[in-house]
Amino acid sequence: YNQFSYLRDTVDWFWRHGFKNVTVLDNRSSSAELASYFNGADFTAKARAVHVGENMGPRRALAHAAAAPDTHGGFIFTDPDLLLPEPCAPDLVKTMIEIGLRHDHVKVGLALSLDPATIDLDRVTYNSKTVEQVERKYWKNKVESGVFNATTDTTFFAYVPRAGTPAPFNDYGSKQAKIPAIRIGRKGFVAIHRPWLFHDTVPQSEMDSYAQSVSRYSTFVRAQRKADDRLLTNGAKETPPR
Repeated sequence: YNQFSYLRDTVDWFWRHGFKNVTVLDNRSSSAELASYFNGADFTAKARAVHVGENMGPRRALAHAAAAPDTHGGFIFTDPDLLLPEPCAPDLVKTMIEIGLRHDHVKVGLALSLDPATIDLDRVTYNSKTVEQVERKYWKNKVESGVFNATTDTTFFAYVPRAGTPAPFNDYGSKQAKIPAIRIGRKGFVAIHRPWLFHDTVPQSEMDSYAQSVSRYSTFVRAQRKADDRLLTNGAKETPPR
């Protein structure tokens, strides 16, 4: 929703790494830049768009996508606001499927970087909790080398149906944190959540426009607004740059 740079970069990553069946679910974006992108050859050569007609938010959009019968044998789903692994593990999809089957987990996600050189670990990301407080625990419960038991929401994950007859992902329910999940933290499997970066390449004007238009579905934007409100209440003269 209204995130042109994130989406373009994500689509380009999938194209560079050989993914030829890419669908973008557009939550009724109002961005003129996005509308132009969807109609241009740079997008149509790499992906197709499905305009869902409303801002469903990420979890309803996931359920909408997973209702299609051709997803029952497995799929990859992601939000667009990631820097995906570069270089990417050449066996990324194969490894995700193998690990999911080996540990009987139907959601296999990429770990999220907590590199303090690039990630602002003190940034408020959920309610009043920082990135460090929310994310560090997902690197602790190791099940094998570089693989961790860790809930995965709508960041990059593969749905790996259990051995046997393919089944609808939606059979596991809409509560993403309740679905058995693991994350891979090996080289070539670690993504970066771009809103946590100290410095990103997205124009500030684009980020400001998104923050002004976004609905209740962005937990990160809500957390940032609350953090800014607390700074103002405590006497800060201005809010820090985001």
